[in-house]
Amino acid sequence: MITRRTRIIAIIGAVVLLSLFMIASQTHMTAVLILMAVLITIFILAPLAELSFLVFRIRRKSFGWLEVLILCLLLVNCLLSYGVYSMIYPPDSFYENEFRNVTGLDFPSSGDVVFGDASVPDLHGDYYSACLIDVDSVDYRQLSQLCDNDTSATFIGSSSWHAMEKCLGHKPKFSTVHMNWEDDKFTLWGILEDRSSVVVYRGSS
Repeated sequence: MITRRTRIIAIIGAVVLLSLFMIASQTHMTAVLILMAVLITIFILAPLAELSFLVFRIRRKSFGWLEVLILCLLLVNCLLSYGVYSMIYPPDSFYENEFRNVTGLDFPSSGDVVFGDASVPDLHGDYYSACLIDVDSVDYRQLSQLCDNDTSATFIGSSSWHAMEKCLGHKPKFSTVHMNWEDDKFTLWGILEDRSSVVVYRGSS
């Protein structure tokens, strides 16, 4: 039996999807809008409908194989949603790994990721990321000594880099900075003149 709440969710979902397809038919963004419709269905409408159905069946004290299947689908949808969310908004651990990969050093014990921005990897695994890490005076001095100043590589900016500049309120002013090109990957890490921050950046295309 379909609940009233499920029917409402289905109607809202149908209206949203129909609107997207109507817009797509009148524009050149058909593929993008169809993808949006699919993502909305998978990550928003489907979980809501599944949760509504399960709540109704639990309240009716009726729970069988169909309900178990719906519960499994709900868990899969939640895991997929978390995975997509993590790709768009990576956790601090992602930027800590970026620090290790770019610098070849352990993440400083006093390190605190105060800003991070990353693009979603494309089909080839290429992406851009930039982060700002605050450290204490001890780690700042150690990292300053370990950062070999090298600006010979050609800098390649991106939306992630500009987002970090916006967070800082100005272009980064480095006391020392190391840039490097390796294959198709550009990396940069540098010590800011504020005596408390480190910038880590990488990009590939």
